[in-house]
Amino acid sequence: ANVKYSSSTSTTEYSVGGIVSILQGGTVRNCINKGLIEYDAYGYSANGKGFCGGICGKIDESSLSGNYSHIYNCKNENTIKCSGNSSSTGVGGILGACIAKQTQDGIIPVALFNCENTAQIRGYNYVSGILGKNGYPNVSTDTENYTMSVYNCLNRGNITYDYSQPGGNVIPNNYGYISGKPNNSSVRMINNANDYQVLVYT
Repeated sequence: ANVKYSSSTSTTEYSVGGIVSILQGGTVRNCINKGLIEYDAYGYSANGKGFCGGICGKIDESSLSGNYSHIYNCKNENTIKCSGNSSSTGVGGILGACIAKQTQDGIIPVALFNCENTAQIRGYNYVSGILGKNGYPNVSTDTENYTMSVYNCLNRGNITYDYSQPGGNVIPNNYGYISGKPNNSSVRMINNANDYQVLVYT
């Protein structure tokens, strides 16, 4: 089934996912999204907020202790469109956004394993075939302080930066084939690939 949602406020972050809207400690395994996902964040305005993912809109472990969220062997096969130009926006073929902190014993609490996107992913900020936005950047200069891992994931879909959205007058750095912020040192990347797809500006 297709999922379409429109928010009427610029103060609330909504999360829209093909399988799960918000995951707080748990596992999503062997799921496929085949439905179109469209999210109109506050009338496509520059203040629009929200997260969209083919499998999960947002993983939020900001208030959890000892709980871990994992997404295994999942696939997105249909277009995802997410509007909104604020920093509180993210769209990914698998996961829209992740909010997590590394545990005191060094365990990385969130992981995406063996996931694939084959469809177009379209948005303005933090746009990617697998992971849109990682909400907690590294809190120190230690590059081993990861908050999530992305293993063996593959993007086969085009990534579209929606330049025509209100406020979209500059090309941001927050887009990529695997991660919406490829140089984010808080995300551990292992054995991921992009199958020669292209970045499109509209």
